[in-house]
Amino acid sequence: MTLSTMDNELFPIRELSAKTHVNSVTLRAWERRYGLLKPKRTAKGHRLYSETDVQRVAKILYWTQRGVPVSKVKALLAESEETQSHETDTEEAHLWSQQQSKLCELALSFCSHKIDNFLNQCFVDYSSAVVATQLVEPVMALLEKQSGAAFQFLQSEWVKFVVIRIASGNKAISSKQLPPLLLIAGSPSPIWRLMALAIQLSDAGRRVTCITLPCDMSTWIPIVKSEHGYQVVLYQDGHWKEDEISRLNNEVQAEDSLTICGAAAVIAELESHFHIYSNPQQLLSGWLQ
Repeated sequence: MTLSTMDNELFPIRELSAKTHVNSVTLRAWERRYGLLKPKRTAKGHRLYSETDVQRVAKILYWTQRGVPVSKVKALLAESEETQSHETDTEEAHLWSQQQSKLCELALSFCSHKIDNFLNQCFVDYSSAVVATQLVEPVMALLEKQSGAAFQFLQSEWVKFVVIRIASGNKAISSKQLPPLLLIAGSPSPIWRLMALAIQLSDAGRRVTCITLPCDMSTWIPIVKSEHGYQVVLYQDGHWKEDEISRLNNEVQAEDSLTICGAAAVIAELESHFHIYSNPQQLLSGWLQ
C-alpha cells in the first residue's frame, strides 16, 4: 500500500480520537474555534479524516505540550521550523504558569462551579495528557505544600470532574474488544494521580471505572480475586511491608489480571507474573503507543 493510498482512506472522528488519544470534543473545538483541522464531510455532514489529519494532530500536540497556546498553533503550523522555534520561546514560558496560577486562585477561593468551568475549558482546548501534566500535577503539588484545605478541596473537585467525564466517555465507547478497566489507588497513594491516569485512559478509548477512595491491601486484594470481568490497575506509591509483599505474591496469580504502577511494586521486586510499571506515565506510554 502506498502512502498516497493510505491518505485516501477516510475514517470518522471516533477513529481519529482513538489514533491520536485526543477526545472528540477537543478535536471539534480545534476545528470550529481555531481552524486547526479541516475534515471532509459525508453527504449527511459527518466528519471524515485521513492519515494526514493524524499527522497534523501530532504536530498540534507537539506545540501544546511545549506550552504554546492553542490559539497560536495554526500560525506555527504554517511557518518554517526556524521561525516557529524563535517566536514561541516566550509563549512556552508563560502560558501554563498563568493557567496554574489561575487554578490555584480558584482552589484558594473554594469556588466549585468556577473550578469546573475552568477545567472544562482547558479540556476543550487541550488534550487530557497536556492538562494532567502541565496543569493539574504542578498545581496539586504546590497546594499540598502550601494549603492543605485548598489541596483537599481541589482534589475533591478534580475527582468529581473526572468521574463525570469518564462516565460520559464510557457511554460513547462502542468497541468491546478490550476489557473494562477498574482503577484503584492503594493507600496512601494520592487519589488525584489515579484520576489523572483515569481520564487519559478514558480519552484514549478505554472503558474506565474508578474506586475514588484509597484502599488498603485487605480491601483491594479481594476485589482483584473476584470474578468481575475487569482488568484491574493498581496505583501504589510508597512501599509495602514484608508481610504485605508475601501476601501479594501468594494470593495474586497471573490469571487475576492485575497491573501495578508506582514505586511500591518496583521496590518490592515482585514475582515475574505481575505486570509492573514504575509510574502512571510509563503505563500510559506502554499501553497507548
